[in-house]
Amino acid sequence: MKYTFAAILAIFMLKLSAQEKHFPKDENGKFIYYKVVDSQVLAKAILLERAKNFVSTVNKKSMSLITSTDTSVLAKGKLIIDKTILVAGHPSGELNYNFVFEVKDGKYRYWLTDFEYIPYQRDRYGNFVATTTIGTPLE
Repeated sequence: MKYTFAAILAIFMLKLSAQEKHFPKDENGKFIYYKVVDSQVLAKAILLERAKNFVSTVNKKSMSLITSTDTSVLAKGKLIIDKTILVAGHPSGELNYNFVFEVKDGKYRYWLTDFEYIPYQRDRYGNFVATTTIGTPLE
């Protein structure tokens, strides 16, 4: 009885360990989030205007517009990662990334790439600040 229970438990452990999520990588080995969306309803100009509005107005604090052409938008973004224990929380680092949006008639695509992590630590005044200005590439 003990051995059958141990065998069943071992089988379930193997099944659970096989459920890891693997992040997609591009041809250079960098992590990437890529999506192509078919949008036959909206025109190219409207999609491009919405992308510019998303970067410059909606995400004003976390994203900054780098370049904008008649078919694409390129922006740099930053995401603060918080570490929370019960009620008290503090930032543990920031994640920098590039956001690219391209549009054609009837469809658009966007991707997030060039992820870099910058760890935070407490300074002598008790504030959490970046330990360095150079990020560690997540590859």
